Amino acid sequence: MGDPSNGNDAAATSEDIEARLRRAFGPAAGEALGRMAPEISGTGLGDWLRTKRMDNLDRLHRQWQREIAHRNVDADALRRIGEGHLGRIVESIANEGDDTLIDLWARFLANALDPESTTGLGGTLIETFASFEALDARLLLRIGDERIRRQRPARRRDLSESLTAPDDRIAASLDHLVALRCLRAPTPGDDPSGDRDDDALDLTVLGIELYRACAPDKED
Repeated sequence: MGDPSNGNDAAATSEDIEARLRRAFGPAAGEALGRMAPEISGTGLGDWLRTKRMDNLDRLHRQWQREIAHRNVDADALRRIGEGHLGRIVESIANEGDDTLIDLWARFLANALDPESTTGLGGTLIETFASFEALDARLLLRIGDERIRRQRPARRRDLSESLTAPDDRIAASLDHLVALRCLRAPTPGDDPSGDRDDDALDLTVLGIELYRACAPDKED
């Protein structure tokens, strides 16, 4: 790429971003997304970051196509998303540094737009998921798999081994999920009998909604 301060180069980059937005989200959403292209391409950004944003949009397009390949979802179904929600999703994906979350955004959208799914696409879900780190998402899916799919406790002590992450990072991520109101905070003093299992992890109503939004549509 040339000098990002050069107006012609910036315009070309903006056109590249707009083309990727239209391809990822469909021509019906093109007008709204087209207005975001100059902001995403950002003339003050370095070449690496602009390229990363374009790569993120390309990855979303590929994953979206994979997610809807076996569903009754039209490729242009993203046109049904409101402009405000769509803008927030695009912003989050463009700035995402972890491919795991881009892939989960594609599944999140496919689940929400699948007519056979009960998953919604509300602002609270979008804003909460946009605040996730990759480990937050992996923990939410792991806990949900145990509690919802397998109907057995998800235990804190098992997470570091199953997720191959250090205990301190898992602890910080669990605290983040509590702060986002996706995970119930442990309350050891609530049970006078002392029988409460403080090692067990429980999702909140919001956590369950997000799990269903991001989980595979079929059992593994």
